[in-house]
Amino acid sequence: VQRADAVDQREGSEVVEKFLQRHPEFELVDPRGSGPRPWYRFVQPRGWLMTWPQEFDCDGFFAARLRRRNQEAG
Repeated sequence: VQRADAVDQREGSEVVEKFLQRHPEFELVDPRGSGPRPWYRFVQPRGWLMTWPQEFDCDGFFAARLRRRNQEAG
């Protein structure tokens, strides 16, 4: 089983990337805070959280944290 089969990118990372392209006032935020947590190993380089059944013996899962960028009055 390949990663793309376990977690459909069309329902996860692709949705987030397309949203960010259409809404530049938002940004992806790394969900890790201060101090290590066991789930940090699931955070991908781009900043979203993703699991694969064949690697972690769990369900496939995707999560992303977004926030509206600060917009200065001009």
